[in-house]
Formats: sequence, structure tokens, C-alpha cells
Amino acid sequence: MERRFLVIFAAGVVLAFGVGAGSVYLGERTAQSGARDTAMVPPVDETVSTRQPEPVSEAALALDDQAGAEITEWVADRDLSRVDKAVYYATGRGPDPILDMLIHRLGRLTPAQVERYNELHIIPWNQITQYECQSPSTEEIEMTQGGIVSTCLPHYARPHHPYAALSRDELQDLQNEDAERAYFIARRSNLLYTSRGTTIQAHGRAAALAAKPGPLLELSYRVSLDPGMHEDPVSASMIRYMLEFVADSMGDERSMVEQRYFEMLEVAAAVGVEKGSVTGDVNKWIDNFRDEMKEQRRSTLGLELDLGRGIR
Repeated sequence: MERRFLVIFAAGVVLAFGVGAGSVYLGERTAQSGARDTAMVPPVDETVSTRQPEPVSEAALALDDQAGAEITEWVADRDLSRVDKAVYYATGRGPDPILDMLIHRLGRLTPAQVERYNELHIIPWNQITQYECQSPSTEEIEMTQGGIVSTCLPHYARPHHPYAALSRDELQDLQNEDAERAYFIARRSNLLYTSRGTTIQAHGRAAALAAKPGPLLELSYRVSLDPGMHEDPVSASMIRYMLEFVADSMGDERSMVEQRYFEMLEVAAAVGVEKGSVTGDVNKWIDNFRDEMKEQRRSTLGLELDLGRGIR
């Protein structure tokens, strides 16, 4: 039975801390003795109380600054939301690098970006090493009235995953329950021929088994290319928001949660759907989806899935 899904937006969390204070009263003995109550006064550690702070050299401060700058640069180099189009595409021209990175994978990533990509995705990045191009024949040029310039085929660093050649039915016949199988089943869940609920479930299962958000973000971009999005734009915008919200909770810096949220509200308002109705449904939807992902990983692998804090 197909399940209908809906999406979420998280509210802020406020932590309140209480601070208590206590005091110690050090009195004196009675006037008769006139002696100080030494039992109530801790001994003085002269080596601590008289020690002066050592000056920090400018060289040490410079090293700290350099280390901080190197860490910042290392994080920036790995940030897949900041991929440079001019570097990603050999020609410097093409669609949004994130879109291509998730759907077509025809660009190039730096070694640091490849490392980060592999942390977020089930199937490792397969770098294109070169393109083999052939010029068209005279007959082909005449048939297309000069429209064909050349035909280019990419050559990859290694062969594609064996599952890539299998159909959805062949993948489902396999007995193993690994994340790679789940991912390729999800990719075979074409939005044009498979219900959206089934497609979302398949991508959620793959992401849950691997504990990697890549499949969720990939589906979000596939939804944007889905012709059905124009038939049901509110539902499509809610799907995108939900997927990117969960991907963000799994640590994917490419998620655009805030942008997807306002897109959802804008689309809903355009067709007369109230904000409260959309956000209310979406909040229930996200909790159900997160619970399903957690249960998939728990029941299949016996492992817990950390998705951060929900909206409950």
C-alpha cells in the first residue's frame, strides 16, 4: 500500500541553565584563644600562588594563527557546496556543479573534494580521466545540417560498480541487504513510472543503511527535474524540503534547507494553500520519514541511526 509522505521544519531549541552559588564563612576562634581557625583555611601552595604567567611569544601566536588558517582552508577545500564551476568543468561552462555532481557526475573534483564526496555518498566518486571525441562524418553533418560538432565519450578512472548493469528486478532478486544494492534499487525507481512514495522509501532505505545523506539529496534534485512537479508543485516542493532537511541533519553541507522552506511556502501561497496547513503536514511527514529510516537501519543491521533532534 503506497504511503503518502509530507515534510518538516524544525523549531529552535532553548537550553536554560541555572547557576547556584555558595559561600564559605571563615570565622575566628573565641576571644579567649584569639587564635585563627587554621582547620578552615586551606594551605597555601606557594608554587602556584606566586607563579607568574609565562609570556607568549609572537612566534607561538603566529603558529596558532597559521594552524587555524590551515584548518579553515582544509574545511573550505572539502566543502562541496563551494565547488568552482570553472574548475569542475573542463570547459568552465555547464549547469550547477551540485546538480551535475548528484545526477550526471561528468565534472572533476579535487582530491579533497573527492574525499568529502565519498564520505557523503554510497558509491565512491569515479573521476573522469579524459574524453574520447570523434568528429562526425560528412554525411552526419549534412543529415543534421551542421548541428553535430563531435561525439565525446568519457573515460573513467575505474570500472563502474557491478550493480550498475543490473535491472531493478535483478537487483531485487539478490539476497544481500547491503547499502549498494539498496542505492541502485532506488536509482531504478524512476519518478515517471514509480510512485513517489515508493521512490522516497527506496532512497531513504539506502541512506539509512549507509548512514550517508547522498541518496536523499540526489532525489531532491531529481524531483526538480520531474515533469510531475508542474502537476503537483506543492507536493513536489514539500518533498524537496523534507529530503534536504534530513540530509542537512546528516551533515550534508550542500543542503539548502532555508531556501527550500521558503520555496515551499511561496509555491503553496501561489495556489492558495495556507502556511499553517503546509507546515503542519510537513512536520508530521518529517517525523514519520525519520522514524522509518531509523527502523530500517535498526531492523536490517542492528545499528542505530543518528539523525539529530527531530521536531517532537
